[in-house]
Amino acid sequence: MFLIAAFAVLMLLFSLIMLFRPHAFAQGIISFSELPYFHPFEVSSRLIAGGIFVAYAADSQFPLLFKAIGLVF
Repeated sequence: MFLIAAFAVLMLLFSLIMLFRPHAFAQGIISFSELPYFHPFEVSSRLIAGGIFVAYAADSQFPLLFKAIGLVF
C-alpha cells in the first residue's frame, strides 16, 4: 500500500505543478519527449505502476477498481 500512496503523492505533485505553472510543465514534457530514452521510460513506468496496482489490489478497499486501473496502465 505504501507504493500506491507514493504514486498518489506523485500524481498530486504533478497536478499541483500543472495547476500553478501549466506552461512550464508543458515545456518540460515537450523537452523530455525529445530525449532518446523517453519512450522506453514511459512504457516501463506504466508497466511498473500497473504491476503495483495489480499486485496490491487485494489489499485495498476496492480491489476490483485497483486491479482494473492496474490493467489499464
